[in-house]
Amino acid sequence: EEIPDTMLVVGGGYIGMELGTVYAALGSRITVVEALESVLTGADPDLARPVLMNAKKAFKEIRVKTKVGKMATAGKQIKVEMEFDGKTVEELYDRVLVAVGRAPNSTDLGLENTKITLDDKGFVKVNDKQQTDDPNIYAIGDIAGGILLAHKAHKEARIAVEVINGEPSSFENVVIPAVVFTDPELAWCGLTEAEAKAHH
Repeated sequence: EEIPDTMLVVGGGYIGMELGTVYAALGSRITVVEALESVLTGADPDLARPVLMNAKKAFKEIRVKTKVGKMATAGKQIKVEMEFDGKTVEELYDRVLVAVGRAPNSTDLGLENTKITLDDKGFVKVNDKQQTDDPNIYAIGDIAGGILLAHKAHKEARIAVEVINGEPSSFENVVIPAVVFTDPELAWCGLTEAEAKAHH
């Protein structure tokens, strides 16, 4: 409804950085806080570097290794307590965007009436044919876990439909492109350098 004058973005992943970029371009003073050592940890550091350089100019501040404690409304603003550089600070912001992690919405679906099983994070377990542990039920997209991107869901949907139609289809050797809509934008395909080293 309005462009906040000051905005705190909690989480320096791709969603936090994308929306921070948008609001900074619209005139908000953006502070990004991230608990980890750097922002955009999913991307290769070489790719993230130019984005970070640009964001440091466009944003008021980026704080890494920072933990947000409590938040409370204070008049029309939000009072935020956080720990960074070994000290606790309290600051006021017009708006706070929380962009840390996503959880599957798998609780009120009546799954207990099926043979479907969930992993420890609540995602529906599927095989490479998108079948759940209930052979008549298939699951695709975010609920099935993995990378939470629309084009992955689209590919999984095709596989599920092909399998249902009796075709020999499976989610194997699928390379998923990833895009981050910051400024500059990032895109990569397949393993990142960090993932390749971990697989080594």
